[in-house]
Amino acid sequence: MSIRERAEQIFQERKNLEAYKNELSRREIKEDKSIADAFGKYKSATFELSLAKARNEETKDLEKKVADAKKQLDKILKEKGYTFADLEYKDISEDDLLNEIYNELIDQEIAKGITTISDFSKVKLNKALKEYENEYLNLYGNLAKFFEEYPNNEKPNIIISGSVGSGKTYAVTVLKNALLKHKRAEVKFLVAQELSDIFWDIHINHINRDDLPFLTLLEPDVLIIDDLGTEPMYNNITIPYLYYLITTRHNQNKPTIITTNLSAEGIKEIYGERILTRLLFPEKTISIKLDTKDQRFL
Repeated sequence: MSIRERAEQIFQERKNLEAYKNELSRREIKEDKSIADAFGKYKSATFELSLAKARNEETKDLEKKVADAKKQLDKILKEKGYTFADLEYKDISEDDLLNEIYNELIDQEIAKGITTISDFSKVKLNKALKEYENEYLNLYGNLAKFFEEYPNNEKPNIIISGSVGSGKTYAVTVLKNALLKHKRAEVKFLVAQELSDIFWDIHINHINRDDLPFLTLLEPDVLIIDDLGTEPMYNNITIPYLYYLITTRHNQNKPTIITTNLSAEGIKEIYGERILTRLLFPEKTISIKLDTKDQRFL
């Protein structure tokens, strides 16, 4: 279930709960005899005033009566820790409530990653990697540009190749967070092992490619595959399913972002010419090479 779908579901549940709680609160307040009496006098006075206005009669005394009744009601409410607004029907702002729920789910999703940073300006380069500064500026510059242009990217796909521990996963996690939080994109992030497991389940269970398991890969606005090349290879499964996934998203102009430790030759050797061509299609793909030290040991 997508974040949007989950937000809608929770919204309906919470909306009904909020309406119930509001009505229950109003009833509890009105059960207080002193409040009920004061509220009754106020409502009676406002009715008299409305009637006099409808008849074009003098209303000066009645306006004072309403003001006095309201003043007395406010006094009693304050003594008991309430306000006049607590007596009124509270119209639930659907947009505000839905936005609140959506933002809660986004924050939960971001918290699962290796960083919660969603602003490229807040990414700090490890001082020990100063000699690779230009490479990282190129990496984050391209990702920031992709983010700014989304969803109208001229090149919707990105492949980042580089040595182990060079910060590829961290970088695409920042992009994922930014897209979720600031663009409200549906982003699916999974490591290559998870992708391989999905392919395996689809194949052995004879699941149609138009059914839910495959749709969870095809429908997201942005798909991020981390560490392509580290997953187990299944004959007649991994390569044809990966090709179908990449090609279908390519044809739908849906961004697919991939990180890998493999070079172009390595991709060709493992996955073949067809997948290499799809992944590195120059008109549709931003290709970034990151050859740096392993940050994990700095």
